[in-house]
Amino acid sequence: MNPIMYWVVLNLLIWPLEEIYNYNHPHINRQKKFHFILDWELEDFYYCTKQKKYKLKKYRKSDAKCKAKARRKWHEQQANKAR
Repeated sequence: MNPIMYWVVLNLLIWPLEEIYNYNHPHINRQKKFHFILDWELEDFYYCTKQKKYKLKKYRKSDAKCKAKARRKWHEQQANKAR
């Protein structure tokens, strides 16, 4: 196999892992359209002045089904951590 085929195979193996991590761990991505399935935007977060960091909003009207499900799952996990 030539180096280009190794690169293609490696990217095809790593890409799904990156998408799953992005789904489970929302974060602000400064680059445009980095992820294909779920791309978090600055409008999805609010700035918490007490903790001095961005937090995921509980609801956003323009969410797609996948993004709304990821948002709901993340907030349920955070609520379970607080207990």
